[in-house]
Amino acid sequence: TDYVYPRTTNKILEAYLKSKGVKDEDIMINYTPFGHSDWQSIVAEIKQFGAAGKKTGVVSTINGDANVPFY
Repeated sequence: TDYVYPRTTNKILEAYLKSKGVKDEDIMINYTPFGHSDWQSIVAEIKQFGAAGKKTGVVSTINGDANVPFY
């Protein structure tokens, strides 16, 4: 979600990953507006990102009502 908590959390996580040698192109960050409910395209992007055979993890910083349709 495009909000203070997700942006702050992702900034910290991105800095940590880079400090461990993870390249920019191996980090995907996406923000959506509050109440977002059409997750199909974003889930497809995540699957495509992870399909390259690299170790992949997903950290969700979705806020509010948008959690329900995502999960």
